[in-house]
Amino acid sequence: TLWGNKKHHTKHNEYICYNCGTKIDRDENASINLYQYLESNWYKEKSRAEKQTA
Repeated sequence: TLWGNKKHHTKHNEYICYNCGTKIDRDENASINLYQYLESNWYKEKSRAEKQTA
């Protein structure tokens, strides 16, 4: 939420990793996470199983 921006002094579109301190655009970070999720073996196996039962 926008309250987090005030608490952590970040811009609205800025994501800061609390682990390593990397600063990145929130949309860019979301797209990286989505790509990694869709390429994960777990997701591929789940999708394959759903197609076989349909």
